[in-house]
Amino acid sequence: MGTKEVEIKQAEIRQILIDSIKADVVGPRREDEILGINPKNEYLAGVFYPGNWEIDEEDKTSDIGGESSDEDNSDAQVASDKLFKPSSFGLTCRLTHDTKKINVNITFGRYQASKDNETKYPIYYRTPLKEKFEIDFESSKREEIFTNQPEFKIQYEILKEGEQVILDLYVVNNAKRKDRNSFYDVLFQPKIILESINGENCFVEDTHGMYHTDNSAEEAHMELLFNNKISFGKGHLCSVEWDENSVTDRKINKIETTFIPKQTIDKVVPTKLDTKIDAINMNKIANCQDKKELKGILQPLLTEYEKWVDETKDKIQDERIVPKNKLDVAESKIKKIKEITLKRMQKGIDAVTDENNNDAFEAFKFANLAIAWQQTMAKWARDNIESGKVEGHDPLEPRPDVEWRLFQIAFILLNIESITNPKSEDRETVDLLWFPTGGGKTEAYLGLVAFVIALRRLRGKKDGQITDRSIGTSVLMRYTLRLLTVQQFQRAATLMCACEKIRVGDLKKWGGHPFQVGLWVGGSVTPNRRKGGEYSALQSKYRLTDSGNNDLTQIKSYNPYILINCPWCGKELKPSNGDIAGEPKQWRLFCGRNNCMFSKHLDVNPDMSLPVVLVDDDVYSRCPSLIIATVDKFAQIAWNPECKAIFGKMEKYCKYCGFYNPLTSDTKHTHPEEKNKPENYDYSVKLSPPELIIQDELHLISGPLGSMAGLYETAIEYLCTDENEIKPKIIASTATTKAASDQITNLFNRDHTEIFPPQVIEFGNTFFSQIENADNGIGKTYLGVLATGKSGLTVLARVSAVILAKIRQLAESGTNLDYLDPYFTLVSYFNSQRELGGASMNFRDSVPNFISRIHNVENSLTTLQKPLKEEEISIEEAENQEIKIEEEPVGKIYKNQFYKLETEELTSRKNSGEIPEILRKLGKEMKNVEKPVDLLLATNMLSVGVDIPRLGVMIVNGQPKNHSEYIQATGRIGRSNPGLIISLYSYTKPRDLSHFENFKIYHSTYYKNVETVALTPFTIRARQIALFGVIVGMIRMEKNRLSNNNDASKFDQKDPDQLKILNKIKKIFEERVKLVDPLEAENTMEHIDRLLNTWKDYKGAYGDLLKYKEFSNDKISKELRESFWYLLKTDPASKRQLISTPTSLRNAEQEQKLFYRQVEVVKDE
Repeated sequence: MGTKEVEIKQAEIRQILIDSIKADVVGPRREDEILGINPKNEYLAGVFYPGNWEIDEEDKTSDIGGESSDEDNSDAQVASDKLFKPSSFGLTCRLTHDTKKINVNITFGRYQASKDNETKYPIYYRTPLKEKFEIDFESSKREEIFTNQPEFKIQYEILKEGEQVILDLYVVNNAKRKDRNSFYDVLFQPKIILESINGENCFVEDTHGMYHTDNSAEEAHMELLFNNKISFGKGHLCSVEWDENSVTDRKINKIETTFIPKQTIDKVVPTKLDTKIDAINMNKIANCQDKKELKGILQPLLTEYEKWVDETKDKIQDERIVPKNKLDVAESKIKKIKEITLKRMQKGIDAVTDENNNDAFEAFKFANLAIAWQQTMAKWARDNIESGKVEGHDPLEPRPDVEWRLFQIAFILLNIESITNPKSEDRETVDLLWFPTGGGKTEAYLGLVAFVIALRRLRGKKDGQITDRSIGTSVLMRYTLRLLTVQQFQRAATLMCACEKIRVGDLKKWGGHPFQVGLWVGGSVTPNRRKGGEYSALQSKYRLTDSGNNDLTQIKSYNPYILINCPWCGKELKPSNGDIAGEPKQWRLFCGRNNCMFSKHLDVNPDMSLPVVLVDDDVYSRCPSLIIATVDKFAQIAWNPECKAIFGKMEKYCKYCGFYNPLTSDTKHTHPEEKNKPENYDYSVKLSPPELIIQDELHLISGPLGSMAGLYETAIEYLCTDENEIKPKIIASTATTKAASDQITNLFNRDHTEIFPPQVIEFGNTFFSQIENADNGIGKTYLGVLATGKSGLTVLARVSAVILAKIRQLAESGTNLDYLDPYFTLVSYFNSQRELGGASMNFRDSVPNFISRIHNVENSLTTLQKPLKEEEISIEEAENQEIKIEEEPVGKIYKNQFYKLETEELTSRKNSGEIPEILRKLGKEMKNVEKPVDLLLATNMLSVGVDIPRLGVMIVNGQPKNHSEYIQATGRIGRSNPGLIISLYSYTKPRDLSHFENFKIYHSTYYKNVETVALTPFTIRARQIALFGVIVGMIRMEKNRLSNNNDASKFDQKDPDQLKILNKIKKIFEERVKLVDPLEAENTMEHIDRLLNTWKDYKGAYGDLLKYKEFSNDKISKELRESFWYLLKTDPASKRQLISTPTSLRNAEQEQKLFYRQVEVVKDE
């Protein structure tokens, strides 16, 4: 069965889940259903009570979701205790001014009771009811009483506004019963349906939505991109739905309310052209014999793009597509594509086919071959991991079907000229890659990585020989969360294996120095040292082997392996596969499969370990081609002079020790005596700094972390600028593009940003991407649940139980596991670890009980007796009816798995060593594992870099603070299947309520509503925390005589060499702050002078006793150590540490509690 057929079947399973959630949360399961449970206890939403009906005590417990701070949630809970269960709901809509009348249809249910002959407990019989009214807009009447149910009525208000009529309409439970706890007066499952009289489209667009935009050009473009997404109403304690296919001329003839709103969003997918274009064929490009052939392959891509642009230019003249007031916006976007995007892509083609530039031609072929191998071997390794065995030899050739997606090869071509030509006018343009989560952004910039490292290798040659200019770190790739760099590191490791395969196949062209990827992350993820000390790589290995454990997933921190499987073939790695070996000495990993090219036993090359660098010592001594790092790790430039290596500032290379700097290293350059020969000190080196910086997940660099990163970027750009004042090229990727230009200016000091692919008139519909219409039922579906009068934990447990129970029922009934697999592992997403912690016990205790209850309800056969009159059922019987739960549900999966849910957690509380194993378990499909993960509890760690295609269902507990977080988190679901996201809202929280009441239009346009990222690197608070660290880092990395720990006392502003550097640093800061925050320019420069003078004063006071940092393990006496003074301060209690300096950029993210005192004011008489 093909992929599309499987997706259709999976969409059917998803619909079963949706129907089950609706039936359990709102009801009814059948129009004339019979319940063995009081319906007001059974249903969570769409239940409306007579006025003054108090919330039951058991429903006043815990709430969940919403804002992440303790204070916000506490306030909301206090508010919920004071509220009553709702007695009304309604909607607001707009109609044409000439509308005379509309029909109002109300459907709802009431329940009557009877006694079961055997149990003597009440059972509840539902009566479906309908009411129909006609609203006359010329009449002064403003309410209608239900004909047969006088306890209920509709109330409405009519307001004329210009050419429109505004209608507010509510259904009200107006019952006044003596006994307010009686279930009989409760209104269940009500629905309002508004319809035109003669089928004409009288309901018009409501442009007064939940978000208001400004008048900027960017906002005008956003309005154009989502012009076809129209809102026809807003709910009140409900949501409003309409049939989007029935919209004509921005009007519709029918709208209705719902308590479980649903929106399937259009899926943006990579374009597949009808016309065959060889530019996407990696193998064809890699095997090009000459530049003329390559140009013939690439040029048709631009021809087709130009054709699309011209066709779009013709379309925008149609007012049905582009409103007249937005025509200038569309025309400006077309013009920009023609004048910038197409021209830059052409420059890229010209660069790689230039008869005078053979290096770019060869590097481009190298990149295509490397990615072809990476794609081939990544799939082969995945298949081997799934099957649990690796047989035979590696594939001999890349798969013939590996192809670029159009936007990937186009993005590479767009950037090539600004990389190959350091003086390019686009060198300082930041190119921002946007594509929906799971679209393939990583492969696009990995292609650029391969091009850049190959280009450096070729350009650095002299007389055909590799020189120091051919090696060193070429690319920095940065992420925000250290634990989730792991998954991206695994992809990059496969790429480096591919580069190594190519290099070993032609040593004359690519040289003997390996292509490697290094992992440079903060905290305790990987060891800092190869050996020596409790947390070194070697000690981590010994701890595992001494315990007799061969499972690498048991290393919880300081993990020197990171990889669980060989990235080239998938063979499981063991502790014995890691060791300090080779020349230069390095902590190396070898594949344990003899036939793998990265095995010790395959005699291809004695140095052929896996091309990964996992220990900080080795990052500094090997200067790997690509370094993957976290943004906060760069705070180390003030603390560790070895960081110079990353920026190419090493002076010597030793065959045995690697790169080192004899004047500045805090560690001695030593090795065994037999190695101490002059010929082993090969040469002095002068490496180039990184020339490409890739910033992934740009939208996450915001708030305090973003401000710190913006300050440290001053140093990073300075240190990556070469001797010819050529700055690095910067590319970035993001989940959301709104206001990205301002963010990039504040972060990178670059005033020109280009977003690719460029959008024109419809969001997602570019030449490189297209919209897969939601009508096919395969797109991602969002559901909203707003339970009234029930605690958040109760709602979470009930909805979770429905999903878990239904999928397992279907599995027991023999449904194909391929159809069920996306929905077997339920992801529950929380806005904070505190909320997750509160819910985890709920899953353990409540969910199994609710699963059993669902089983009982669905399998009960109750005989209906004659309905009793209300007074014949006692309140005690109705309110305190026991819910019977069977000891064990029926069926194999019920019996063995329901009460012991296989639960995993993905949060920053997890140790780094646990993350790869969790990701591996989550990736296992039902058919390939005895017991898949039932439940994943996650926080925002999930929203960054987690790529597990099988995940298909998620519960979001409360609207996250930021739209971008919501988009990213839910973007992890439904990557390869019809995804389902259920958002649980709290009606006591205004923000949650607003999103629920505007559910349909919000989810249709959520990219439009992304907030501007707050990033203020030069405010006084940011400077107080990080400015000194940035200055010290720039000085220590640049000036050898000021690098060592003892050199803090050598600071001298009168020294000509030092003064030259200080003036240069000041100039850089001045230029940067004037662009980013000109109002803070004067204050910043004065602050720099104060800090430098403070350093000078400390040097004068303490002389040679002044050091940079305090070592806790110095091999000196305590008395001597306590005589020293330390310029950099980390311990607030230390009197000998002097100036606060962060060791991590996350130090700035501490939350502060705000207290207030209420003062009683006594009025004068």
